[in-house]
Amino acid sequence: MRLASRTGAPDWSIEKRYIKMLDEAGSTSAAIKEVEHCLATEWYRAARWELLGQLLQKTGPMEKAADASALAEKYDGHLNAHVNAL
Repeated sequence: MRLASRTGAPDWSIEKRYIKMLDEAGSTSAAIKEVEHCLATEWYRAARWELLGQLLQKTGPMEKAADASALAEKYDGHLNAHVNAL
């Protein structure tokens, strides 16, 4: 999965699947590192910040999780609209 996530043109759906697989396998810290790797070049992508915030909530640094969620909202103001609609 890691190779597939990094082969050819960036494909967020494959990268996201790989990151979620790491998290589900109990390697949340590795999943966080993968998201951070993605953000190194695509820092403006709200979905990546949102996923990072979710992963950080599981590991404990709540201030970092809140910062990541705030950046997700900054880059995509529609995220909260979706949550509020539920």
